[in-house]
This record gives sequence, C-alpha cells and structure tokens, in this order.
Amino acid sequence: MNIDELAQAARAALDEEYAGYDPAPGRTRLEDDIISEAVTPASPPTVDASPAPDKVSSGSGWVTEWSAQAACRTSDPDEMFVQGAAQNRAKAVCTGCPVRTECLADALDNRVEFGVWGGMTERERRSLLRRRPSVKSWRKLLETARREYERGAGIVPLDDDDLTTILEQAV
Repeated sequence: MNIDELAQAARAALDEEYAGYDPAPGRTRLEDDIISEAVTPASPPTVDASPAPDKVSSGSGWVTEWSAQAACRTSDPDEMFVQGAAQNRAKAVCTGCPVRTECLADALDNRVEFGVWGGMTERERRSLLRRRPSVKSWRKLLETARREYERGAGIVPLDDDDLTTILEQAV
C-alpha cells in the first residue's frame, strides 16, 4: 500500500467515524472567524497586557472555567495528545466545541507544548506564537476579537454600560 492509498483509507475511516456528526455550524463559523481575524499578522494589537479578571466577562460570554464545558471532557485524554494523522481526529473533536477559543487562549498564554488545544496542534500554535510575538495576552486578544465580531454581527446583547449610554443619548 502506497502513501496515497494510506491517506485515502485514513480519510475514509474518519469520514465513516464522524458521519452524521453536527459540529454546530454556526458556532464553528464564529470560532473560526474569531480565531482567524485575531491571529492575522496584519491585525492591530488592540489589547494590553493587563491581567484579565477571573470571571465570565459580561459582554463576550468568555468562560473562565472552560474545561467543564469542553467537547473533549468525556474523551480519553490520550486521544488529544497524539502525533501525525491522528491529530486530525483530535482536531475534529474541537470542531463545534463551545469553549474552543477559551481553550486555545489558555494553551497559547501558558505556552502548552503538547497536544491539540482549541483545534490547533502544537506545531500550529508554535507557528502562531512566532508570527505574533508581541501578543502579551492571547485571552484578551481573542476575547476582544470575539466581542467585536459578535457586536458587529448583532449576536451579543448590550451590556449595562452600552444600555446606559444609549438611554442617555435618547433623553
């Protein structure tokens, strides 16, 4: 069996294993947009290095204790710490995860070297860290990107400060 046949067999096995799997398309698209927008080298560094609070942020719905909601929480941990083609299966678990961005930010901020975190392999995370060495807090960067994306798309309800400002302007 040559390499092409092995790749086709692996893809067929993954397609069969994940047939009918709904990765929550809307959430997946949102997470992909947030991550890709936030990590593009041309994007401006809009956040500072001040530490983020240890609670859910009001506007963005950022989850601090994200591991309890992770799609991989019931998986065998060894499945997320694999090499080679098996990483694609691990990354598939992250697709549609409700806390994918939080997981990725945690891995990047803590320079986690091994495993798939937030849908990215260790190689992908290292590459990202090299491309954006000036980022001091990935959590703040990704949280800000999510908030901006959601507000622009009209997804997030206004927080108290926004509502107060609107009411003051209306009077």
